[in-house]
Amino acid sequence: LGEPLGRGAMGVVRVATRKSDGCKFALKTIPKAGPQSLSGKTPTGEAMSIWERKVRDEVSLHFALGASLDIVTLHDGFEDEAGVHLLIDLCDGGDLLSGASCWTPFSEATAAPMIRGMLRALAACHEHGVVHRDVKPANFLFMRESDGRNRLKLSDFGLAARIPAIGATLTEQCGTYAYLSPEMARRRPYDFKIDAWAAGVVAYMLLAGEPPFADWDAIREGRSPTKDGLLRNIRRGKPDTPIENLPLSPGAKSLLQNLLHVDPDKRMSCKEAAEHYWVREKGAA
Repeated sequence: LGEPLGRGAMGVVRVATRKSDGCKFALKTIPKAGPQSLSGKTPTGEAMSIWERKVRDEVSLHFALGASLDIVTLHDGFEDEAGVHLLIDLCDGGDLLSGASCWTPFSEATAAPMIRGMLRALAACHEHGVVHRDVKPANFLFMRESDGRNRLKLSDFGLAARIPAIGATLTEQCGTYAYLSPEMARRRPYDFKIDAWAAGVVAYMLLAGEPPFADWDAIREGRSPTKDGLLRNIRRGKPDTPIENLPLSPGAKSLLQNLLHVDPDKRMSCKEAAEHYWVREKGAA
């Protein structure tokens, strides 16, 4: 095992090298006592039980997705008294916005392959009945392939859940506020389309160089932005800079408009968006 690559609320990630062939993986260790134990706190027995169940659900969902070119693969998992250890793809090329200024847009030619990979990964999850529920740039990591190229992979299934049947919905509120869909911001039932909305937010950020939704009134007035101001603008569903005013091709605007449709019934699915003509034409490797 190597030195820790990172430490977060969920645990520690280290580089692990397979002795037989020198192949490198990432080993994610999640403490059984829960995230509180990382800060020296002692969780209650009930909290530990809930946490263990949550971790087991995450592992089960991730294993069910199998090997995929567009999703971080869970190769193996084991546990001991201290924690659960997950052997996953080593993605040490940074995340979707690593090294980029949030306020500098990518060209369409550069952004399209990343958007295509993002949509394909989410579509693969949905085909397995899994909704990710935490789509954001930090959860798309680059893995260096043997030919030196970077491949984008979806990671972190800590908030993922199964949707048991076609037409079924979920109601649990979770995720990262800036990427919540209007239906979740309104506390309404939701389905796979929340991932499509979040993918639209990320695509907008890549192409416009700014987030579509924020508490812009507070920012302009020099006040601290609030969660309520952000959620109010998400519920309205109108980006501060309208999509039609962005300096983009008609195809790129069409994709964003279809992903950021307030009505989930009219919103493109991730599978449909991955086959959008702009994605197919611009996103071909």
